[in-house]
Amino acid sequence: MNERKGGVSIIIVNHNGKDLLAECLASCMRQTYRDLETIVVDNGSSDGSQDFVRTNYPAVTLIENAGNTGFAPAANQGIEASGSEFVALLNNDTRVEPEWIARLVEAIRSDETVGSCASKQMDFFRPGIIDAAGLVFFRGGYAGSRGHAKKDEGQFDAQAPVFGAHGASAFYRRSMLDQVGLFDADYFAYNEEFDLSLRAQLFGWKCLYVPGAVVYHKQGATRARQDRRFLVYHMERNRIFTIIKDYPWGLILATLSFLLKYELDILWRLVAGGETALFRARLDVMRSLPHLLRKRRLIQKNRVLSVRGCMQLLSRPQD
Repeated sequence: MNERKGGVSIIIVNHNGKDLLAECLASCMRQTYRDLETIVVDNGSSDGSQDFVRTNYPAVTLIENAGNTGFAPAANQGIEASGSEFVALLNNDTRVEPEWIARLVEAIRSDETVGSCASKQMDFFRPGIIDAAGLVFFRGGYAGSRGHAKKDEGQFDAQAPVFGAHGASAFYRRSMLDQVGLFDADYFAYNEEFDLSLRAQLFGWKCLYVPGAVVYHKQGATRARQDRRFLVYHMERNRIFTIIKDYPWGLILATLSFLLKYELDILWRLVAGGETALFRARLDVMRSLPHLLRKRRLIQKNRVLSVRGCMQLLSRPQD
């Protein structure tokens, strides 16, 4: 792979999102930063997405999969096919401002220890409402969207370190990905950015929130968001995958009461609500345990962040 110094590759994963792609790709074409390539990885769409991209955006590189490989494997395909110094991962249900990439490049170049940047994601359907100003890391063993559903009153207008970048519009330094690794392909979809953000922090990389990099996100527009069982299963399974692989023992012990409380809440949802996807997620974790422990040994062997440093990453639910 020949890396272009200064270049940026935008990676868009698509599955039956033809109606979403038009606005997303049009906004990518309007970027003021010009050393740019755009790659669409199509996961076996049956709605004509492939022909739409070929006909309307011939300059866009199209990777066609025969079926739905999942978000994480498809994103990795796009990253591996790209050749730029920086990688921007963008959901197909977004529209980006013309200065989006320029602001991210400027920010990441300000500090060589910054491995990723988070955009200011706004709610597409509700003007003036924050969708995400980066990720926050909670003691219960999960990540959440910083500032989600809050009215934008300037409280997120300062550039600042955050735990991680929301996967709908994440920006990565390739040298960081080379060291930390790409998305875990076993995740299929959801929480892959939680895992990658935590691995990056464990390996000593920072994430910077860039308020000038504005993205409008159509939250709930994709199929998985509309299928609650699919969402709950993958969110829960992958959350536990991340804890098993990435948590140092000291962090597990320090947050054990919060992790157990979370499990009690899950038990109540199983009993009262009959959400069997929660049970299936935990059953699959048990089946995957030997594989997860092998990954854990490699991650913990290369970890440079102390347990104290891990604790400093944690936020309270109101953050």
